[in-house]
Amino acid sequence: MKNYLIIALFVLLSAQAFSQQNMFTVSGGYSFATIEDTDKKTTGWRINGLYELNPYQGMFAHGFSFGYVSLSASEGTGSQTVDTK
Repeated sequence: MKNYLIIALFVLLSAQAFSQQNMFTVSGGYSFATIEDTDKKTTGWRINGLYELNPYQGMFAHGFSFGYVSLSASEGTGSQTVDTK
């Protein structure tokens, strides 16, 4: 009888472990934008990360995200060059 209880306990604990879905996603790519109040077009790269926890496969997921964007542009000729980052 103890063996059946222990097996049932392991099955129930594993069912709860499978019911939570944790996800970690990393993405990145090429970024471009126009600086406000100017006509400068900037280009660069970006990287994003996302961690999600969805307990019991419910309607709501909890988590956090982070990101970094690096944009830069140069405009002008000769010694009159303006660098924007």
